Amino acid sequence: MRRTWVFATIMLGGVLAGCAAPHKPATAFSTAFEYRDKGEMTEYRRALEREVKTNPGNLDARYDLALDFEESNHKEDARKLYEENLQHRWHFPSAINLANLLQRQGDTAQAEKILQQTSEHFPHEATPWYLLAGISAANGQNEQAKDQFGQAIAADPNNGFARLRFAEFLAAQGNLDEATDQAHKAVALLPMCAPCWQGYGDILHQAGKDRDAVTAYQRSLALRPDPDTRLRLIRSLQAINETVRAEHMRDALNALKSNAP
Repeated sequence: MRRTWVFATIMLGGVLAGCAAPHKPATAFSTAFEYRDKGEMTEYRRALEREVKTNPGNLDARYDLALDFEESNHKEDARKLYEENLQHRWHFPSAINLANLLQRQGDTAQAEKILQQTSEHFPHEATPWYLLAGISAANGQNEQAKDQFGQAIAADPNNGFARLRFAEFLAAQGNLDEATDQAHKAVALLPMCAPCWQGYGDILHQAGKDRDAVTAYQRSLALRPDPDTRLRLIRSLQAINETVRAEHMRDALNALKSNAP
């Protein structure tokens, strides 16, 4: 009986092995990330280039390659790759990155055109609208910017970055009550975003609400220690006459700076 059981187990093992899913061969795209994880960036780029050549419809591969080029300061190569992606299909991250790149290169009109088209392709995305609003605000077109921020929030009321950008715009216009309200909503949507809490603290400080600003800066520092945020916290502590705490924090900050390599 024992021999029969062993034989059956061996046979079952053979059947299970035979029924296992075949191992999929690695693609250039999957191999690329293995290179990246090992820090072999030249091979990472080469693998992405092979993937784009053999599989032109892989928009993510072309996007990742464009990112690598942009980070390596090959801006024109990155721009061409983003544009190629949009020729295949209106790829949201490629469109946003292309618009940002065009704006940095001074081609604001083309950036606006790309963002407008993106808002039409993706009506429930806030990003194109708040980037358009930023361009309008930079050009002094404040009423248009306000309308575009409104469009951003209408497209996606839960986009905390749209609300924070709008809050910063409102604060710059001196509308501090509404700015504070929008910034509060932003950090409620993005509670783990250290720069968002810092931005909220800045608006609270501008509104003269330094006790609340102290709390906001402390939340930011709890998420990400940052010397600049500490300086803002010290400023707000001094504004509410918490001079001892402010001095202790300044001493600690100076000690960190002196011990830095």
